[in-house]
Amino acid sequence: MELPAGKLDGNEPVEYAKRELLEETGAVGEDFVSLGKMYPTVAFCKAAYHLFACKVSDFKEPQPDEGELIEIVKIPLEKAVEMVMSGKILDAKTQIGFLKLKELQNKKIKVVTLDFLRN
Repeated sequence: MELPAGKLDGNEPVEYAKRELLEETGAVGEDFVSLGKMYPTVAFCKAAYHLFACKVSDFKEPQPDEGELIEIVKIPLEKAVEMVMSGKILDAKTQIGFLKLKELQNKKIKVVTLDFLRN
């Protein structure tokens, strides 16, 4: 399972996140909040991920790229954190995104959740 993701194509990371969320889940996001940038394998790869949370304001039909087979699963944040901690979510960016979001909420910093995964 993983959060919606893909490669940047020259757009600003937040604009890309909006587009990717809509394409992969059909969710229309607003009020995007940056959860930071991370490098999953800095020792041998320069790929970076920009992590965001948002409020979902509407749903449309997903439009995945050709060949992408995506199953959309909606999971509350508490359950997603349990899945990270129990080893059921193994994708690094997804683990970091959920754990950072939970920590911000624990510190009473107002953020909205992005609670869609793709499998």
